[in-house]
Amino acid sequence: MGLAQPFRFLAHNGEINTVQGNRSWMEARAPGLRLADGTGVEALRPIVSTTGSDSLSLDNTLELLYHGGRSLPHALMMLVPEPWEQLPDMPADRRAFYDFHAGLMEQWDGPAALAFSDGVLAGATLDRNGLRPLRYALTADGLFVAGSRQGPSPSTRGQSSRRDGSDPAR
Repeated sequence: MGLAQPFRFLAHNGEINTVQGNRSWMEARAPGLRLADGTGVEALRPIVSTTGSDSLSLDNTLELLYHGGRSLPHALMMLVPEPWEQLPDMPADRRAFYDFHAGLMEQWDGPAALAFSDGVLAGATLDRNGLRPLRYALTADGLFVAGSRQGPSPSTRGQSSRRDGSDPAR
């Protein structure tokens, strides 16, 4: 059924309020899907879980985009964009990225805090509404710790080179 976390690429605190529409849109675009190696839609089914959790459905879509050739950050920025239309000072190249991808993929809106990894790269972000807390610490030796509560790990106290809360979808 797919209710346990983390999934292949994603762990998530919150809910995806747009999940029914997101699942429907993914199913609607399924006939045109094909991976670069020629793998067609039948081998990719189910495109997105319709019986698992909202997190599982988002993870399925993230995995599809990743295996379709996009980097993990690129795919996640497509699915969970910053509130780019409300940020007039956003750099033009980033605004163009979001504007282009808005025509390809519907945003998956929460409130949600998301942690992600492909086994090499790890990160965390909020959905564009920013209603879930997300704090992180990055130690001088490169350990990244994120959580929805203050002081995510006692082991990072006093050795963090950077510590902060997160802005929506960043």
